[in-house]
Amino acid sequence: MPTDILIVSIVTSTALTLLKVIGGLLTGSYGVLADGFHSLCDVIAMTANRFGMKVSLRPANGLEAYENYKNEVLGTFVVSFALFVVGMFILVRSYVGLTRGVVHAPGLGAAVITIVAFIITYWLYLYSKKASEKSDSPGLAINTKQILLNVLSTVAVLIGLLGSFFTMNYLDPVAAIVVALIILYTSLDIIHAALKQNEMARLTKEQVDEILARVTEAAPKAQVTRIKTMAVRKKIWLLLELAGTPRKPLTTELLDRLNSDLRAQLPYLDNVIMRAVPPPKAALLKVETDNFARELRTARNYLSLALGIALVVVFSAAAFGVGMFAHERNVLIPADINDVRAGVSAQLGRAPYFYLYRMDKKKGQFIANRLAFSPFEIDLRAARFFKDYRVNAIITQNVGPILFDRMTQFGIGVYQGDPYQTIQQQIELFRQGRLKKMTRPNVNVRFGLDNMRLLRPWSSWQPN
Repeated sequence: MPTDILIVSIVTSTALTLLKVIGGLLTGSYGVLADGFHSLCDVIAMTANRFGMKVSLRPANGLEAYENYKNEVLGTFVVSFALFVVGMFILVRSYVGLTRGVVHAPGLGAAVITIVAFIITYWLYLYSKKASEKSDSPGLAINTKQILLNVLSTVAVLIGLLGSFFTMNYLDPVAAIVVALIILYTSLDIIHAALKQNEMARLTKEQVDEILARVTEAAPKAQVTRIKTMAVRKKIWLLLELAGTPRKPLTTELLDRLNSDLRAQLPYLDNVIMRAVPPPKAALLKVETDNFARELRTARNYLSLALGIALVVVFSAAAFGVGMFAHERNVLIPADINDVRAGVSAQLGRAPYFYLYRMDKKKGQFIANRLAFSPFEIDLRAARFFKDYRVNAIITQNVGPILFDRMTQFGIGVYQGDPYQTIQQQIELFRQGRLKKMTRPNVNVRFGLDNMRLLRPWSSWQPN
């Protein structure tokens, strides 16, 4: 059963989503995280397909089958727009991370997660493809296409991760951008396929006239109030609503005979649904012709309008400096003088100055350290100072155990500074992910206090 195939796909994709999202967060990989959101989109789309397909495959005759299939296609159509919105979000987010953020090497763990995800996703694609070839269900065909695109996005992520092993860390967010583009392509392709399939059911004026002529021959007194068509599983269905008169009511035999005549004489019709309706109160002046493609275009227009408004809001906010996709990320570097061409101070909490650099704005400023010459222990106050300034990372030569532990609690990363590089060069190395993250303190608890006199002029600490 196609629904059983979708259940397997949903369960597997849910597991892949958890694997990729958790792995992306732990490893800091843009590509793995974006691929996780791609899998989440697949779960949503597959779930919608499963419910729509379950409804459309119920035993039904006539108009019920028509409406059931309509619900399946409309559900897939709406989900495709959700995919488009998610793809836009990932695209902008990844671009911001590539151009303004910090690009780190995700490491071997991200590569292992991606390889495992690729193996599982490729198996799921082969499984769904085999079932889809035996069925003409559009929902299952779309499911197979989604899985194939997920395979391709996983390959793109894997290439990006392999590049990071050769110091090309920028390939990881580039892979995330590729994943976002794949999601956008998937959503637009689903929309195009749905519109194209249902445009096939659009009747020309000549075909409408021919149908009316056949009805007039078989039932001269009957009134055609509505003509509606739709491509149901690659077959053209016709819905005819006829109204009789008090003197000539419509009979079941007449409707059955007219149904058979239309299917026999009009080869472009695969199924015909005849329905008797009450006579109109007013004279029928115009026959209503309709098709499902019109409904899809209406839904597309409304959703496109909503998407356009959302994009206008986002870009307008960006124009006024409101960061909707980028968050504030500050890097702090201790300095002996307020010059970015100088090196990193050997002190941290007692450095005369702190250089606070905002990565997303690419701007920095020097802040005088009021704790530099304090005669007391200042580790806890320095840690609070860093937190108040929303510091995300610190580049330093030395760090003591108290300050290191407190910054770890605050979620502030500590990176080993290069004593032979300027502050400007340290920032660039950090952006490229080439600085090593410290896992433990490298000096004792009184390192700063014991060396405090080195921060003062010679005359200020000489004995009288």
